[in-house]
Amino acid sequence: MPVVDEALTLSPPPKVIWMQSARATDAAAEKAEAAGLKVVMNRLPEDRLRTAVFGNSWMASIRAR
Repeated sequence: MPVVDEALTLSPPPKVIWMQSARATDAAAEKAEAAGLKVVMNRLPEDRLRTAVFGNSWMASIRAR
């Protein structure tokens, strides 16, 4: 939880914390939420962008290769 601990010491405090999928833990998310931060987990911006641009079909084309 070092990233959450560091975020909580910032002034002004952040409103949102974005946790990488591989590094996110439920305990860290709970600690951040308890401190009033909104938590974003398991959301990769590049996946969201691909889906927005190509729709859900982009994943099928990758798996077919």
